[in-house]
Amino acid sequence: MAATQFPKGLMSDDRATRLPFTMHVAAIDDFAQFEGAGITHLLSITSPGTSSGHPVWFDGVHRDVFFDDVTSRREASVLQVRGPTADDVKSILSFGSALVSGDCVLVHCEAGISRSTAAAYAILCQELGAGHERRALDEVLAARPSAYPNRWVVQLADEILARGGRMLEALDSLSERCADSLNA
Repeated sequence: MAATQFPKGLMSDDRATRLPFTMHVAAIDDFAQFEGAGITHLLSITSPGTSSGHPVWFDGVHRDVFFDDVTSRREASVLQVRGPTADDVKSILSFGSALVSGDCVLVHCEAGISRSTAAAYAILCQELGAGHERRALDEVLAARPSAYPNRWVVQLADEILARGGRMLEALDSLSERCADSLNA
């Protein structure tokens, strides 16, 4: 699965909202293609007890966040695994808020589909500001068509960013689009 890049500039509504940083979302197996690509920041989201897979070529700012890819407390309890917490999501958002002009961040999880795309979505929502939740999700989907952001992570980010459910509404529209395409 190829890693993809978010565009440096995003247009939101009638005013230009430009991201000061470049963001990539990838699976852990995609690391090799980023060697020499100018990655300055690495956000690794992996299961507890596993290695983050920190590439040997990377020497920038790195943050590890450990939780399993589950979408509810019930699922975590049944599977006896660790789900995301508010502190995990705060750590992701803190990492994102420290990004500055010219930074190039790689966000990854094991498959590059759920946890990493939820983290990227949260960071973009934080960066773009309230009212741009759908646009942030559309950017994640444009960059990573296989994205299906982890709902629990999105729910926690929505609460922390005080979005009143708008991040979840955008995510629900993705679920509806996926269901419609399966039924077509």
